[in-house]
Amino acid sequence: MSEEPSDDAAQAGGVAIGEKAGLSITARFEDVGPCKKKVAVEVAAEDVNRSIREGVLELQRGAMLPGFRRGHAPLALVEKRFGTDLRKDVKSRLVADGYRQALEENGARPITDPDIDVDSIEMADGEPLKFEVTVEVWPEFEVTGYEGLKLERQSTQPTTEEVEAEIGNLRMRTTSLEEVEGEPAKEDHLVLCDYSIKSAEEELADAKDVAVRPVDEMVGAYKVPGIKKALTGKNVGESVKIEFKVDKKHPQEDIRGREAVLVLDVKAVRRPNIPEVDDDWAKGLGFKSLDELITVVGRNVQAAKENAADSDLRLQVHNKLLEMMQFDLPEGAVSRQQKDIIAKEQMGLRYRGATEEDLAKISDKLEETSLEKAERDLKILFIISRIAEKENVHASDADVDMRIAELATRYRTTTAKMHQQLEREGMLPEIALEVREEKTIAHILSTAEITEAPAPEKPEKPEKKEGAKPKKEGAKEPKSGKAKAGKATSEKKTTKKEKPAKTAAAKKTKQDAKAGKGDE
Repeated sequence: MSEEPSDDAAQAGGVAIGEKAGLSITARFEDVGPCKKKVAVEVAAEDVNRSIREGVLELQRGAMLPGFRRGHAPLALVEKRFGTDLRKDVKSRLVADGYRQALEENGARPITDPDIDVDSIEMADGEPLKFEVTVEVWPEFEVTGYEGLKLERQSTQPTTEEVEAEIGNLRMRTTSLEEVEGEPAKEDHLVLCDYSIKSAEEELADAKDVAVRPVDEMVGAYKVPGIKKALTGKNVGESVKIEFKVDKKHPQEDIRGREAVLVLDVKAVRRPNIPEVDDDWAKGLGFKSLDELITVVGRNVQAAKENAADSDLRLQVHNKLLEMMQFDLPEGAVSRQQKDIIAKEQMGLRYRGATEEDLAKISDKLEETSLEKAERDLKILFIISRIAEKENVHASDADVDMRIAELATRYRTTTAKMHQQLEREGMLPEIALEVREEKTIAHILSTAEITEAPAPEKPEKPEKKEGAKPKKEGAKEPKSGKAKAGKATSEKKTTKKEKPAKTAAAKKTKQDAKAGKGDE
């Protein structure tokens, strides 16, 4: 989160708030907007005169002027020679100290340092120094009711369907493709093609060497009803032309519902050789048996569901905190946060191939959604920060170092290099904020009343077919491998605390999955 309110008093002109300036000042605070105050500060004339006099004496001690030894030049001569620069320096220090002291004495907490135009402020001998500053401050609200929240944790017990889905994904990743020659395409074949989609002479999409499976009725990001019937039976060299309406769920909002025409040229037809779900297949992936493979898959599904349940609990906490604590937000902070969100979103879209024209089409929608997110993110930040202060929760250096070490492991680098990179990119404060939020949420959860959602009902244990063999090329595809997946899942009860298996077999699953994908 880019907007980071300061927990300490503000700094200005390089002077830290914690240092006592000891000035005689008067300060008047006036509300000029949501979380925005105009501060009128007046520094007493005697402080102005004293600061100038002390400045001249300090200069005299080190001044070297022609005809005089170091430190022995007359004060009047020193002031004449260096007076202009001296007064600028004194004025800058008095403004910084006066601003800081005004905030301290009034308990105001700035979000960012104001931009003070010191040159426009007048300072005269024998006169008080007066200036005004407009500053955004933390919103004022009470943090109560965050203890004893009633929450529900999602079930983390894997269902038969979830395990079967993962087994199915693994089958597809280990599927090989065989070129079909002299035969027309079938609905479960992969058709290699070039295509273009137009709407009223406007080209919506075009691509070459794209794999299309007729049964999916999808071409790129477009759902094309009728493509299954049109492509089935087609041979290499033939073309397909289909008129259709762009689906209402298409990711590009401005073309939804438009009339479009797909033109597709068949370049090759490939038959998928999907492996049979049996012990031989599992052994080929490095497991002792199909049961072991499905046990590992079940654990991984459970681990993913545990992570999802933890994320959902945090979301529930956020939502309840937002409901309980209502307050205005500083407009400048919201604007800065929104700009950061838009910039990151646009960068991601460009990385995925969006053009400037594409970005212009969704700019209004992006503006709206980014504003909502900016406001939500800032409210959560302010609330969590206040609770952290109240409960004395903070991110220690050891906490931050541990998080950096975790990131280094994830990105396969050293902790020192990761620290250097984060420091170079100015990310260390965000790491500390992230750790503090996690610790604060953990405190809130430790006091919450959390009920467990009921686990899905266990299905009856299905029969397992023994001695199944991998299918031969061109053999008919079995209806599913669900019986075996269901059986293995029902044989082993997985508890909430179980973690994903960190075994060579699990690693082998991933490696072979990648290898299978490469075959395609």
